[in-house]
Amino acid sequence: MRVAGTDPGTSRLDVVVLDDLEVVSERSWSPEELSDASALVQFLNDVGPLDLIAAPSGYGLPLVSVHNLSQRDERLMTLVRDGDARFERAVIGLSRMIRALRTSALPALILPGGVHLPTIGEHRKIDRIDMATPDKVCVAALAIDQATRRCQKDLDKIDLLVVEIGTAFSGVLVVKSGRIVDARCGSFGPMGLLAGGAWDGEVAYAAGGLSKDDLFAGGVGRDPQGSSVDRLCESVLQTTGGLAAVHTVDQIVLQAHGLTNEKVLDRIASELGRIGNVDRLQSLPGAKLKCAAQGAALVADGLAGGRMKTLVERLEIRNASGSVLAHLRHPCLLYTSPSPRDGLLSRMPSCA
Repeated sequence: MRVAGTDPGTSRLDVVVLDDLEVVSERSWSPEELSDASALVQFLNDVGPLDLIAAPSGYGLPLVSVHNLSQRDERLMTLVRDGDARFERAVIGLSRMIRALRTSALPALILPGGVHLPTIGEHRKIDRIDMATPDKVCVAALAIDQATRRCQKDLDKIDLLVVEIGTAFSGVLVVKSGRIVDARCGSFGPMGLLAGGAWDGEVAYAAGGLSKDDLFAGGVGRDPQGSSVDRLCESVLQTTGGLAAVHTVDQIVLQAHGLTNEKVLDRIASELGRIGNVDRLQSLPGAKLKCAAQGAALVADGLAGGRMKTLVERLEIRNASGSVLAHLRHPCLLYTSPSPRDGLLSRMPSCA
């Protein structure tokens, strides 16, 4: 199988192309370079023909072809209100890429996030939107595949805590028996380099009307120093330790693409060592771009029927369903409409 995986990160879009699971091409673009999204389509055509592409997916959808996307789907992928300062950067940029893929003949799919996966219990999804965005699901897929090789175990014997410190947001995903069963990610997860992690409700109330940019603030910066290091380490340790207490997992895989300070990374690994054995997530041989794009390519291979088919089946990605807004129950949403989820969505932008 010849496939491509993408990671539409905070600062760059990465694409990794695999042929029979070997890295044959990579490319990265800044948002400015993708002002004309035809560059992405041209690159994918040049490295083809491709059997499948894991497309930029935002908050995710239950496995939808870009050619079948509705206006509602695009709004669910982005979740940025009209008039929000982040609209131009996030919504327009993602919509531009999706529109370019949709008008091409390329076989591209939108991947699900954790909230769409049936392997995460319904009780864990209540009042949650970000239970791991598709890029973090793909990081977990890469970690699971590596663990099967490193530990010489079958997929159903793999138990992991996958800790990712992202450029903006961080996350911890729980893998039991080769499946994602829980997660603390995004604005509900541990502190990140840009984002401050789980919000104090009183702080959110005091802030008043929050913008999407507010969720990308309060972090420790790209090169944390002094007390920022303490904050980051404690936040990651608290979140990981809490999940380990619930799920009794003592094997940890750590990935921190955005964190370039090796001393800080070593300290985080040392702190996590209080919970269990810590391994660093490794890139695929020959890959230099982000692990999320690598994992997305593995998922694309499996969805196309390649050698990662068993991994994709274990993750139950084909059984993904629902909406990122499907589990909202909080009374504060009741004023929006008789259907809280539709009311909330009506305040999100149209991306047609």
